Amino acid sequence: MSNQTRIIQLISTDGFMSAFWDIVPNTTTHAEAYEQLETEYHSYFGRNRYSSFESFRICRDYRNKRGNEIEEIFFKKKLNVQQTQSLAIRINLFVV
Repeated sequence: MSNQTRIIQLISTDGFMSAFWDIVPNTTTHAEAYEQLETEYHSYFGRNRYSSFESFRICRDYRNKRGNEIEEIFFKKKLNVQQTQSLAIRINLFVV
């Protein structure tokens, strides 16, 4: 992956999370994977993306929980038009 492609990946939250999960198998702890990724991020942008591993972990877990809730709604329930519109608003708020 080129540096330009990697920088573009790390800009978005989804890209940062994806890069994190790519690093995890090569490290002994999630904190170590996070530190490696933050070091790389800092080399590109001159600052950290998250203030600490704890901050990152809270965001990661929140995103995972929300993703599971949305998946559960889509696959386990039949939605009417109003529910679908409400869900679309929730997803947009979550993604932004």
